[in-house]
Amino acid sequence: TLFRSTELLAKLSAHASAALIPLFYVHSVGFYSHFSVHLPPAFPIVDTHPGPESTSDLRLLKPWPELLQYTEEKTSDLEGMSPDDHGHVPYLALLLHYLEEWKKSHNGEAPQNYKEKTEFRTTVSKAARTNNPEGGEENFDEAVAAVLKSLNPPGVSSSVKEIFTAPETLVIKKDTASFWVIAHAIGLFHVKHGVLPVPGSVPDMKARSKDYIQLQNVYKSKARKDFAEVLENVRFAERNAGRTTTIDEKDVEQFCKNAAHIKLVRGRPFHVVQAGEKIKWGDRAKSIGTSRRDQS
Repeated sequence: TLFRSTELLAKLSAHASAALIPLFYVHSVGFYSHFSVHLPPAFPIVDTHPGPESTSDLRLLKPWPELLQYTEEKTSDLEGMSPDDHGHVPYLALLLHYLEEWKKSHNGEAPQNYKEKTEFRTTVSKAARTNNPEGGEENFDEAVAAVLKSLNPPGVSSSVKEIFTAPETLVIKKDTASFWVIAHAIGLFHVKHGVLPVPGSVPDMKARSKDYIQLQNVYKSKARKDFAEVLENVRFAERNAGRTTTIDEKDVEQFCKNAAHIKLVRGRPFHVVQAGEKIKWGDRAKSIGTSRRDQS
């Protein structure tokens, strides 16, 4: 029975490797059980379901012309605005407005470290009007709260860089999977612009509906423009590799939206132990065993 089960598991593992599909193995005896997961040699994940707080990429330190134009429009004569207008300026426009003011006295540089960000936050806080029944303004409170998390350069995580430099991404062939073709296209976009495509989402904020919708359209328009450039890179790679089928635009669009959070897991087959053979522990098991001995 043991021989048959191990032989069957070995065959399933071989077929899973050939078909590039995940395989789960669960063995239960009474209240005790263990499981193993067999993943393909390269198991990429596009939709990693990141939290909403981590998906907003506002690009306040690398604004594009349309976003700066929107800011200038919404903050012109900021000091002379009526109380109602002043209290409804979207906080993104406020941050960009005061960033431009900050740069004038800091050699054109945005706040670089925690100390400078704290000083900038104080500047924004002091600009809020307090001679009203509320004793402050909600949009300025939102701006102050967003300083530390929003004034960061749009970087790329090490896991995403790993995908951009993976052998599968660097060399596109006729039978290369769609994931790698799109990763190649976005990698070219990153090399050219130093940033990933704009996702296009905007967080909720205190603003008039028409101003908020206008701001949404600024980000969505930029996202569509970035997507169009990535799609052009995809089509070029397809033609260059002689691919006969084209990748669906929706797949490229989803990849662009999730580009900052894509993952790659390098899988390996099950370690099937045959009767009479010595168990070969992996590095992780060795590490766990060593740490347990140290604790004891």
